[in-house]
Amino acid sequence: MSAVPDPDRRPVLVGERVTLRPGGDGDVAVLREILREPSVTRWWRDPPPRESIAADPAAANAAAIRCYRSAGFHPVGVMREYERGAAGVWHDGLLMELLASDL
Repeated sequence: MSAVPDPDRRPVLVGERVTLRPGGDGDVAVLREILREPSVTRWWRDPPPRESIAADPAAANAAAIRCYRSAGFHPVGVMREYERGAAGVWHDGLLMELLASDL
């Protein structure tokens, strides 16, 4: 018999520097506000739908990479031509990870 995950019980990871939790409806307004900041909008064509906001920064986005590193994430590899930027040009993404054991 295999266990079936309960979709209503999504994991929350708590560490010394960061708590990672699933986003909710109450987070949408704040995320949209962040996505309107000029330093953020240069990396996005349009604000993405809520479901597609991901943890992986553009490989050239040094500020975002510093933020991810400060939260404990580690680079895994480069995803070539991963997404289109604001100008419609494809750019690389940096895959980063944070394992529960890293917390």
